Amino acid sequence: MSVPEHERKVSDLWMDDILSITSIAMDGGMMPSDMMILVKGEGERAGILWMGISKDQFTCEDTGYILGLFVIEELRGKGLGKALIKCAEDWCILNDLPTITLNTGSPNEKAMELYSRLGFKERSTVMRKRIG
Repeated sequence: MSVPEHERKVSDLWMDDILSITSIAMDGGMMPSDMMILVKGEGERAGILWMGISKDQFTCEDTGYILGLFVIEELRGKGLGKALIKCAEDWCILNDLPTITLNTGSPNEKAMELYSRLGFKERSTVMRKRIG
């Protein structure tokens, strides 16, 4: 397990939540974005990739941004995350974006390992302190 138990429990709800948020964002024109849904068997959702265009926080140039990437637990470690990242790269090429950016939590070691293997480099650290 690569995330704390309390976060893992909520992540089971994540795919439905992100689909709802994406629908609202795309309908409201918040940012240019596309969603790809990975299905298995009889149309059952197995994962998602949500791509958008953002500004690089350091250069202010347009960058492809992975807003959401998720593969159901039973299918992890089978190359689907890598395939979704390839889809993200292809999406960036189609949209004339020279870079791709994402955020992931440091406790999510498996995701960090995948992204590192696929050529992503850490550029900043977000720090948090619970005060209540």
